[in-house]
Amino acid sequence: MTESLCQTVARLKWLEAKATPGKWIATEDRKGEFVIVSNPEHWVFKDPADYPPTQTNDALLISALRNAAPALLDILGEIRAGDAKRFELLLEGYGGWTGSILTDEDKNMLRRYQAMAAKMAEERK
Repeated sequence: MTESLCQTVARLKWLEAKATPGKWIATEDRKGEFVIVSNPEHWVFKDPADYPPTQTNDALLISALRNAAPALLDILGEIRAGDAKRFELLLEGYGGWTGSILTDEDKNMLRRYQAMAAKMAEERK
């Protein structure tokens, strides 16, 4: 399937909304093989024959995220520390002028990029 990264992100958001919430971890099973776990009561098994119907959405999300990871990381990797502040300064500098060269659409784009850069700079738990 060929899709733009925007389409991929929309599909991942749809899959993520259907999947089991919570922090996902990888751990070893009793045989010493790795399996994916979303919480102690909910396992996603590595063998498709082991998937109960309720875990299909989880498996689809894991697969889709893994397949999209290289492109997503490539794009997100372009954001640098301090970019959020630079976007903010651009908005203040160009966006505040009377007769600004920036249209409302330009300003909204910079606000989105500023918010994205700020989220990228946030420490995650």
